[in-house]
Amino acid sequence: MANERTYWTQRLAKVAPLEHLAVEQGEKRLYGALVDVGLRPRRVTVEIDRPESLARCLRRHMSSEQLDELRELLNDPAGAC
Repeated sequence: MANERTYWTQRLAKVAPLEHLAVEQGEKRLYGALVDVGLRPRRVTVEIDRPESLARCLRRHMSSEQLDELRELLNDPAGAC
C-alpha cells in the first residue's frame, strides 16, 4: 500500500503541483486531491442491506441527472447490468 501511495503522490506532484503542496501541508487528503484533478474517480461505500440507507447515500452523492439515469437503468426489463 505504501508503494501505491508513493505512486499517486508522485503522479499528483507531476500533474498538479499546487494540489500536491496542499496534501504535503496537510490542507487536503491525497484521495480528495486526486479526485479534484481527475486522476481518481469519486467513490463511496454503501451499505446495501438497508435500502433506505442506500437511497440516502445515493441522493447525497449523485446529481439529479445521475439519479434519473439510475432510475431508468433499474427499471429496464432487459437488465442493463
